[in-house]
Formats: sequence, structure tokens, C-alpha cells
Amino acid sequence: MKLSSRVVLSLKRNISRTVLLSLLIFVLGLFVSSAFSIRQGIIQTERNLRRRLPPVVTIEHNVQTMENYVLESLQLDPLSPDAQSLIRDFWYESRVTPAMISEIGSLPQVSEYDFSQIISSYSELQLAPPSNTEFAHLVEMGFIDNFNSFLLNGVNRPIFSDISTSLVEIVAGRTFTEAETNNADLINVGLISASLADINSLTVGSVVTFSHLSLGEFDFSAEGFNILAQRNFELEIIGIFELTDILVAVDEEEMALSEMELLNQIYVPFAVAEDARLFHLENTAENSIDLDDEMLSFIENFFSEGFWNRVLFLLDDPAEIDEFEQAVKEILPPFWEVLDLSNAYANISGALEIVDQIAQGIMWMSIVVAVVSLSLLILLFFNDRKREIGIYLALGEKRVKVILGLIFEVLIVGIVAITLSLFIGNNLAQQLSETLLKAELVNQQQLNESIPQGHTPGLDVLRFFSPPEFDVEELLENYDITLNYTVVFLFYGLSFIILIVSTFIPLFYITQIKPKQILL
Repeated sequence: MKLSSRVVLSLKRNISRTVLLSLLIFVLGLFVSSAFSIRQGIIQTERNLRRRLPPVVTIEHNVQTMENYVLESLQLDPLSPDAQSLIRDFWYESRVTPAMISEIGSLPQVSEYDFSQIISSYSELQLAPPSNTEFAHLVEMGFIDNFNSFLLNGVNRPIFSDISTSLVEIVAGRTFTEAETNNADLINVGLISASLADINSLTVGSVVTFSHLSLGEFDFSAEGFNILAQRNFELEIIGIFELTDILVAVDEEEMALSEMELLNQIYVPFAVAEDARLFHLENTAENSIDLDDEMLSFIENFFSEGFWNRVLFLLDDPAEIDEFEQAVKEILPPFWEVLDLSNAYANISGALEIVDQIAQGIMWMSIVVAVVSLSLLILLFFNDRKREIGIYLALGEKRVKVILGLIFEVLIVGIVAITLSLFIGNNLAQQLSETLLKAELVNQQQLNESIPQGHTPGLDVLRFFSPPEFDVEELLENYDITLNYTVVFLFYGLSFIILIVSTFIPLFYITQIKPKQILL
């Protein structure tokens, strides 16, 4: 008799056993299917959330962790000279050079990157106030003696990150040329905001005087800082930019501060900002009474391979952050970390993680129960058919063919039950997971409201790109665990593995018995 005919005949002859096995596989499959669908839905939802993030990441040196490691591992007094010397050594060994940044920028996940140097400079120009007149008084914060404080943002590319991420757009004039940004010689040109240009009656082609100042201690009698050194330079305005509506903040005051910082930030070639830094470094060495020769030498050596204080990497796909972070760890020295904007979805991520843990627990428990219970039931069925198996073997049937026949019987029954459990379990998972997710989102929001929110490290660089947070209803509208080819393929693959493992355990026992022993 053909193998296929024997399998069909066996299923028809033992209809009660077939129905019982189908019901057991169906019930267990419901649990596995529901948990599996929830997990796949959460994974897809997290990827979709990440794709809604601005594709910008940065790196930050976790100084506190590094210092704690040095002090605790060597059990040193934080104030002792040995401790300070070792910390400086660790600082030097863990510095990130522009060459390392270029290596990270060449990773396949990165579409482009940019590093810059931001440093203060001073001018008699008026500061541009924020658009919200309620916070116009903030401009007084930048006033020092007869000067206002501005930020020089030294960039190293003509289309720098603030342009490519649409944080600012050029509305008059032009941006830099390659020759201006890559030239080691000083080319004093710059871009200013339209608000700063308007309040000071500046246009493209205007020349403005700025000053590098080395400030000493505050003189309370003169109500101002002592100016230890000053060097003036002229800057030609070659372009004017405006802020886009991408800028967001958690409250109106933070929005006003961020807006005012950008409005009074002047983009210049990297060499111009580097010149300002060297001026400050030279005058610190000449005028400082607080720094010893060892510290001054350390500062000079630390920045000998280049200096930057802001770096942004733009990813092709924000969902690839995990792969990017793993690759970056192999390049960066210890105590450096990758920071992105995923904290914007902290409430949602916490709720998704809890629901995922529940689903994962149910899935693994269901798999273990399925393997054990199916193995016992199939062993019982096969044990009742020992005589039939013994006759086949005694008549010369190959052991492999007998085993295949028994496996096919289980798989045929299993395919029907698994298919039903897949679709029904997916519908149950949709309803169950939405209920759990909604409850956990509410709990996470209440928990976060009760905890004071402090500064998030590293977000000084990324804060201009922070997206608004989702609310509960918006997430539930985007949460979808609809079946797709990947989910179906993975579920059937997992189910077949469970069935085969459950079948082989009793088959191994039955087929080890010799035909004579079975028939006796």
C-alpha cells in the first residue's frame, strides 16, 4: 500500500483520535498564535515609531561613569592628586578624534554626518528676541559689559546638518563653498538669522565686527567681568536663514530659549571657530592662576588631533539604530554612548515592553506545554498502535517509511488545526493586546507624571529635533497586528518545529522496540 493511502486510511479509521489531537493542537495553537501575533505586532509598532523619529543621533562621553570607574576600581580619594592624574589619563585615552567620527560616518546606516565647533563670541549687535514677546526679557541674559554674547557655529560642510535636517533654510544669499569650509586659512564669512539681520538692519554683504574675549573674574564693584584679552575681527554676511517649524519644546519658555539660541547663532567656517578656541586657550595659559602646567599641557595635548563639541549622524532609516549602535561600539573608546530621540516615546516604549514581556511569557509557556502534552498524547496513540507498527516492520517495511507515515499523520492533522488557530488567535490577540496596551499606557503616563522630569543627557545637541509625544488614542490607532507573509511564515515554521519535536519523542521510544517484542 502506498504511504499516502495508508496515512489517509489511518486517519479515517481512528477518527476519534484524529479529532482529539486536532482539538488539542487547536487550543494550544490559539495561545501560541495570540502571543506570537502580539509580539510581532509590538516589534512592528516599535519599528514604525522609530521611523517617525527624526533620523538624527549623536554620541556622548559618559564622564560620570568613567570617573566612578576610576575611583571605585582603584579605591582612590576623589580629591587626591593621583586620582585627578588618572582621570586625566582616562580622559586622554577615551577622546574621540575627527578621524573616528569620519569612520562612524562611513558606516552603511549613515546617510550623512556633520561635526562642528560651537564657541562664544561677542559684538555690539542687538540680540534677536524670541517670537513670543512674553519672553523678550531673555535677551538680557546675553549682555556682558558693552557686548552681547553670540554663538559661532563652526561647520565643516557647505550643506551642514541644520540645513539638511530642515532646521533652517537659506532665504537670501548663499551658503558656504567647499573652499570656505575646508580651508585651514581664515575666511571670515557667516550666515545669520533673518531676525538678527532685521533688528540690526543688516543685509547680505554687510560686514560686522565681532570680538574674542578672554574673561576673568566678575568684578562686583564695576558690575561686570574683567576682560583679560580682546581681539576683534570682521565678518562678512554671505547668507540669511530662517527657522522652520520643525522646532518643538516641552513648554513655552524652553521653546523661547531654543528659538533665541538659534536666532543668535552665527554659522561660520570651522577654521573661524577654531581660531576663537585657540585664542581662548592661549589666553587661559597666560592669565590663569588656577591651572598648573600639567593641566595646561593636558588641555593642549587633548585637542592636538582636532576639537569638536557637536556631532550629528543622519541615518537612512531610524529603525536601524540598534545595528548602528552595535557598529559604533566597535569604533568608540570606552565610556562613550550613542544617543537618539527614543526618549520622546518613553511612555509608549515602557507600555510596549510590559505587554511584550507578558506575551513572551505566554508564548514560551505555551510552547513548553504544547511539546509536553502533545508528546504524551501522541505517545499514547502510538502505543495503542504498537501492534500495527510491529506488523509493518515484521513484513519488511522500512523503519524510515513507517516513521514518515506516522509524522505525516500528525502533520496533516496539525496543518488544519494550526491554520484555524492562526486566524482565530490573531483576532483574539488584537482585542486582548489593545486592552492590555491601553491599561499600561495609562499607568505609564500616571507614573511619569508623578516623577520629576530632569535634564536628559546628550539632548542639548538633539533637542531642536525632538518630536511631540504620542497620546494613547493615537498609538492605538497606529497599533496593528494584521497578518502578513512574515508573521504567517514564522508561525507555521514554529508550529511545524513543535509538532515534529513532539512526534519524534514518542517515535524514538516506539521504534527502538524490535518487531518480535512488539508482537509478543
